[in-house]
Amino acid sequence: EDVLEGQKRDSSLPGSDFIPLDSSSSTKEPVILTGEDAMSLDDPSKNKKTNGFGSGHRRETALEPPEFLPQDGTAMKESEAWEAEVVRRAGVSNKKRSVTPIGTNNNNHGHTGSTNSNANITQLKQQVSSTLSQLKTRQDDLNRACDRRVTEQSQTETELDRQQEELEAAGKSFEYYQDVRSQLISWVGALRELQSKIKPLRKALLELDMEICGSNRWKEREDDMIDALRKAGCLGQVLGRQPKSLSNSGITVEQLPTVDEFGRDVKSRHVLEREKRTRQRRRIQQQREIKKQSSDNGDTFVFDDDIEEDENISDGEQDDLRQRQSALRDALDVALNQLDDDYTTVSGLVRVFSEWSRIYPEEYKQCFASLSMADLVGVLIQIDMCSQYHPLHWKGSSSNGNNKEEKLQFPWIQYFVDDHSPSSVKSHNAKAVQQRQQLEDSDSPLHWVVEKVLVPAAIDLLDGNAYSLASRKQSQSFAAFCSELCRLRPEARCIARLKVRLAQYVRQFLEDMAIPIVKTDCTSEKGSDVAEAVMYATNGQVYRLGKLLVNMLRYWVPVLPSLKEFLLEYLSSHFLFLLSSLQAIGASDVGTQVFGQVWIALKETKWLDQPDLMLQAAPIRAAAGAYGQS
Repeated sequence: EDVLEGQKRDSSLPGSDFIPLDSSSSTKEPVILTGEDAMSLDDPSKNKKTNGFGSGHRRETALEPPEFLPQDGTAMKESEAWEAEVVRRAGVSNKKRSVTPIGTNNNNHGHTGSTNSNANITQLKQQVSSTLSQLKTRQDDLNRACDRRVTEQSQTETELDRQQEELEAAGKSFEYYQDVRSQLISWVGALRELQSKIKPLRKALLELDMEICGSNRWKEREDDMIDALRKAGCLGQVLGRQPKSLSNSGITVEQLPTVDEFGRDVKSRHVLEREKRTRQRRRIQQQREIKKQSSDNGDTFVFDDDIEEDENISDGEQDDLRQRQSALRDALDVALNQLDDDYTTVSGLVRVFSEWSRIYPEEYKQCFASLSMADLVGVLIQIDMCSQYHPLHWKGSSSNGNNKEEKLQFPWIQYFVDDHSPSSVKSHNAKAVQQRQQLEDSDSPLHWVVEKVLVPAAIDLLDGNAYSLASRKQSQSFAAFCSELCRLRPEARCIARLKVRLAQYVRQFLEDMAIPIVKTDCTSEKGSDVAEAVMYATNGQVYRLGKLLVNMLRYWVPVLPSLKEFLLEYLSSHFLFLLSSLQAIGASDVGTQVFGQVWIALKETKWLDQPDLMLQAAPIRAAAGAYGQS
């Protein structure tokens, strides 16, 4: 009834051309009245009826059709169809409203309304449940999306912080590398200028060492002595190198042509050069005798190392060589003084790279900075090798203690094994294991220095014949130098190449010696060329060969153990043969003295105790018994 009253009031509004759809009760099904049905309800007094059940029961109103409509079933069906079409167009409900026919009792109408109400409630519950389920699903999706957004926000903030830190670090590294770049530019410029000055100095020093060695002078002296003995008929045979005065066919100088292709007298020129060398040697010999008498102890025989350096050059020539050597070192000091002191020390350069390695270790390894440091340090090391660390005049200390292998003799090693820090020189005993591991590292800058600087310097001396095996000082220095290189890089190919070159040099040096053997019936006048040649063959060459063998056994055998078979054979075939010839001419005292020194050095090698060398050492054992050696 309230619905009907509300619909009547809405339909009575002026200008209303729509069907009211709202209802004042949510529990009742909306009823739509159209046409005359709505007009008939304009008077509320005509439509109110009581069902007789009292005020507590539901009141229902029966719709009376308009007077102009016929009271049959056809009109009712048309009215219902029209109402259904209006409802469909209005979109109020998708169910037909059952219209109670005129004259139907109130009890039947009440039962139908209750059924529709229950169906609507069930449908509503289903819709509400479905809506709640959809809302819950939507809420879960929103919660998950919110969690994702929170996670993304956290990740974004973390990434932002990381990028800010990287940006700050990149800024600091950029500033640092700019500073390193400026320092290295200064270093490279200074070292490039220094290297351009060192290169000619090193070449001049190598030529000076070749002249001091005097291998060509010794060959000339051997040739002159052999030629003098041959002319006097005192030459028995020549061991080793055959001199130029004798060819393989036995043709002498006198039998050669007297003029060359330009018409010059070859024979007379050869004779003049030999006479000039003879006069010079006599003058030098007189000076040596005076010097020896003033310093003779007369008790124990030892090899005089000064003889090797002074035998074929006069005191004036020695002074000239010393002045040249001093002038070259002064030129080196001048080259260093032209640069700032900060750019002339290894420690200053290593400090730049050590700080780089400490701050940015990964970048330091990736760009192979250690190799660049080795190239730059090599220039400064070349300077030291021209002065106090020259291979032939090396000042490296030798250790006889138990820590000989850990003894670091090169001054630059401390910068490469102690974390590249020149201020952290540590105890060798306490850090021996760590230093050994760093030395075995293939990427160590020290290995690069050994391969590119130290080994080539040693090979240059051998290629230039600047090293004399008969010099004790040079042999001790050079052998210690090469031994240290072998200790630093024992398995490197450059060390293997150095050992092969050393072995070749030793063999060639010994094979190039021409050893004349004097006949037993040789007689000569004192002061003649023949007397000088006999003195050389029985004294001079014996002392020189003895010194050479002692140096080989004492200094080079530990570095080149592969030479033991060659040295034992040389001792048996050349040295012992020379000593036996001295006994034949009554000069056994010299042989006894020289053999005693060689025997002492040979026992230090412990070759005589090795079973595999018993056969090769048998002649030497027999000679030891003949000379009274135990």
